[in-house]
Amino acid sequence: MIGDRLKTIFTRAAAATGASLVATQAMAQDAATSVLGIGLMSPWILAGAAVAVPAIWWLSRNNPPSPRIESFPSMRLLLGHQTEEVKPDTMPVWHKVLRAAAAMAVIAGLAGPLLDPEQPLPGSSDEPLMLVVDNGWASAENWQERQEAVAVLLERAEREGRQIIILPAALPEDGQDLEMIGPVDATDAQRIFGSMAAQPWPVDHEDALTLLQNSGIDNAAAVYWIGNGLASDGTLELASALDRIGDVTYIDSLDDYNPKVLSQPNESALNMTVEVERSYADRAEEVTLQAMDDAGYVLGAVDIVMAAGDTVATAVFDLPEEIRAQVTRVNIAGESNAGATLLVDDNWRQRPVGIATNPNELVTSPVLRDTFYLESAMAPYARLHSGNIDELLSRPLAVAMVPDDTDLSERDMARLAQWVEDGGMLVRFAGPDLAESSGDELLPVDLMYGNRTLGGSMSWSEPLSIATFDRESPFYGVDIADDIEVTRQVVARPDGNLRERTWASLSDGTPLVTAEQRGEGHIVLFHVSSNAKHHWSNLPLTGTFVNMLRRVVDYSSGVTGVTEGFESLAPWQTLDGQGRLGTPSAAAEPIDAAKIEAGAIGPRTPPGFYGDETTRLAYNLSDAELSFSPLPSAGAMGVTRETLQTEGSNNLTGYLLLAGLLALGVDQGLRAFQNGGRRRRSGSESNNKKPAPTPAGI
Repeated sequence: MIGDRLKTIFTRAAAATGASLVATQAMAQDAATSVLGIGLMSPWILAGAAVAVPAIWWLSRNNPPSPRIESFPSMRLLLGHQTEEVKPDTMPVWHKVLRAAAAMAVIAGLAGPLLDPEQPLPGSSDEPLMLVVDNGWASAENWQERQEAVAVLLERAEREGRQIIILPAALPEDGQDLEMIGPVDATDAQRIFGSMAAQPWPVDHEDALTLLQNSGIDNAAAVYWIGNGLASDGTLELASALDRIGDVTYIDSLDDYNPKVLSQPNESALNMTVEVERSYADRAEEVTLQAMDDAGYVLGAVDIVMAAGDTVATAVFDLPEEIRAQVTRVNIAGESNAGATLLVDDNWRQRPVGIATNPNELVTSPVLRDTFYLESAMAPYARLHSGNIDELLSRPLAVAMVPDDTDLSERDMARLAQWVEDGGMLVRFAGPDLAESSGDELLPVDLMYGNRTLGGSMSWSEPLSIATFDRESPFYGVDIADDIEVTRQVVARPDGNLRERTWASLSDGTPLVTAEQRGEGHIVLFHVSSNAKHHWSNLPLTGTFVNMLRRVVDYSSGVTGVTEGFESLAPWQTLDGQGRLGTPSAAAEPIDAAKIEAGAIGPRTPPGFYGDETTRLAYNLSDAELSFSPLPSAGAMGVTRETLQTEGSNNLTGYLLLAGLLALGVDQGLRAFQNGGRRRRSGSESNNKKPAPTPAGI
């Protein structure tokens, strides 16, 4: 039956004027596939079987077994010798079959058989195939799988002699414009695609559409779109343009992978928080986030469950301040791409804190300066800056601390008020100057001017301690030293809002720390002095004071007005498509405030760290304006949608050639075994026979 089909194929191929060898092979492959599920890349080689098999059979018939070897003694040379004629056709049938099978295996192997061969590619072999590749960040997770799928496709194209056109959708690393590659043969296309890498920035379907429209290509045998399962600006328009060129098959791995992006933490929280966003929410999914340091050690992990229907979830890392200060990145465990990596800079790990100084302060000992205890308390946990108000607000700050002896002009007050409205955290401390002043608007509560003395010869009470912090207070959980004593403070004027604005109180209920939100920021007032020289309290000498200040910094909104006075920073370490930090490419440029505001993620401004080892700014993929939505249905796009297939036809050539060689080896081994057996039997028979009597007279 197979022979009849092959005969029909060859007859039709010979009758077709100008039929190419490629077409003949395709027809033979299709015929064989319909019979046995095996295709042949060189079916004409099977014609040799018509000559080779009969020849092997004839040689086997006329190749008699090796003669038996007898002992040489002359008197016994003829004794017991076999007189029957040895016929050459006494070779066993299985031996002949083994040799014939070896020959058939070699011949079939040379014919290039394929197990489960794919159907021929669409269109004529004269028409090129177009390969559109989404090589952005969302493809990095399974980039190896995509390369294998494209290799299978290009192997089919190579067998059929097809030309390939490649259209990448993400800008190249060198910062040049998108370029269309081809037409090239399938071998060159495999080399080109093998050298491509997933980039750490999004694809640009609008740019790819423009390139396609300007290319002049209006026809292709078929279009294969290796997608990432996400829609962006221009996706539908690009699909429509490709459909006018040829039938579009969209290939992705949506069933196995759901791209996710880590966004910037909520800086106003007391703990480190990270948001996880995904595009598809059709099923529940468990995600593990890991906080890591520069060396790659995991400092903390959080498991969250994204329920079906949820596209955003929040992870909270409850880490000690000492550990949190070492965090430089957060990763999604098991995922390796720029979206699943969130870099952490000093603005998160150690927030910039400014301490206002008084240039006219005349002190001989550092311990007597109003800023001494503030600097000592915050130095291990924050990046400190000092100077007047103009100098402090000229740089990005999370918190500004103003001691009592700082002279604030009307201009300073106005600048601080606006800075607080924009999200700054202003922390003030009481003292003799504030106790005697009036009309200060940068206070969270109204004061009863004139200080309150607790203790002393004219007092009716003893020095007071600090009451336990309420659960609603940012100071909740801070240990209160037993030896804290407050002897003097400024007193808040009672009103209906005083209780909700009180963060800490003395043991008699008098407010010790009050706060008020102004716009996006806060104003916090410690009703005691920031030093011990005025003898208002010994609070600045205790660890409780340090922890209270740290809680205030944690409660702040982070860096505000980051673009004001922001200097250009050169790229220090940048992310690749797999989310790994490395040396910036030659195309990477310094980043400035305008680029940050525009969210310009690309080869010129890749995600990574900018600055240097001491001062670095984290620029993440989530800082860009991402189009992060599910892909429309295949019907809406006008495409056929498939999943990645990394396995193609299995070429049986090597297996059949190996089987033929093994069969020949078995044949030779059996012949050697038979010959050895004959020798042993011959010797045994000779030894067992008694010597014939010697005739008389000899």
